Amino acid sequence: MVLGTWTALVDDVIKGVRYRWPAFTVGLPAGWFANWLVRVGTSAPADPDWARYPGFVVGTLGAYAVFVAITRLPDHRRAASPHG
Repeated sequence: MVLGTWTALVDDVIKGVRYRWPAFTVGLPAGWFANWLVRVGTSAPADPDWARYPGFVVGTLGAYAVFVAITRLPDHRRAASPHG
């Protein structure tokens, strides 16, 4: 999941979406932090193979959500000054 998240975000960065680098540099840590919060806040299931799955799901969704939110911010262009 982590590799898929990273690959999808890098693909959008390469395509040149607006605010791509700030979105990338904030999105991945936000996903890792969400993953960590879920792992700390929940008990591990009986099957150790599935112990990290909920954190990865929430972390992936968090990274995508932050990335998309930042890339959809309105473009701030300066208005031309009347004084030149």
